[in-house]
Amino acid sequence: MSGTVVAASGVLIDSDVLIWFARGNARALVALRSHADRYISAVSYMEMVQVCRNKAELKVLQKAFKPRVEYDFTNPSNGQVQTKMSYVQAVDDLYVGCGVYKTLLQAG
Repeated sequence: MSGTVVAASGVLIDSDVLIWFARGNARALVALRSHADRYISAVSYMEMVQVCRNKAELKVLQKAFKPRVEYDFTNPSNGQVQTKMSYVQAVDDLYVGCGVYKTLLQAG
């Protein structure tokens, strides 16, 4: 199955594999179960957050894929200090991440 890249410290799972899994594709389940150290990119994580239909699905996603961090940050759109959740991935000597304010997730 294409859609996985073997990395030195684990396997980077493509968002297509996650979508296939969510649609009940048995081969995608085998691909996910065959690797203990599974990772997804920050972009894939945020794509999956966007397609979660409810809080239960979001909790499953949050439990399955880490690392993520939560911290308080001033939201520039409204000036309020709000909790933000970010997904962070080390890439060589850099850390790449993206985040979303939890109030946006809780609204869904």
